[in-house]
Amino acid sequence: MNSDPDPAQALAESAAVRRELRRLGADDASAPDVPAHVTARVGAALRNATPPRPVSRRLTLGVAILAAAAAILGVISLTRSPASPNPVAPTFPVPETQLRAALSEPPDLGPLAAPDRIRACLTGLGYAPGQDILGARPLQIEGRPAVLLLLPSESAQLRTVVVDATCTAAAPGVLADRTMKRH
Repeated sequence: MNSDPDPAQALAESAAVRRELRRLGADDASAPDVPAHVTARVGAALRNATPPRPVSRRLTLGVAILAAAAAILGVISLTRSPASPNPVAPTFPVPETQLRAALSEPPDLGPLAAPDRIRACLTGLGYAPGQDILGARPLQIEGRPAVLLLLPSESAQLRTVVVDATCTAAAPGVLADRTMKRH
């Protein structure tokens, strides 16, 4: 035995209720006048009620700042490259002699040689997309393809960075990063 109402009957009953409510709402005689003592009590209660405290601008500003900071932190945590499953040893993976040799040769960007790829990678590293590259060479770090980049840094400094071969603006994949003197 099914106890569900017939949909057509339920719609008809609903429409009838709506019509009756509309009729009653338009008929001034459908409800008696509110007695004066009831109106007086409601008015007195409203006059004696404590007005709601307005929310201070400081509180609103503080909440807005906290929400913005939380949003920024969320975006940063989502755009950071995940930790490498095979972390590189704390020592720089390329000997200084090879770093100096890379400075004396034309840069070989390997898998980052396409202009749009290197521009995106440089952006991810915090450089302008057209930044000069002082030296570069493809290499393998723990069996993974990578690229060594030699970039200008402060005055007499040189930034040596090893990035994953898939380096992008959103996920530069820095495997090693070091600053050294140019000589």
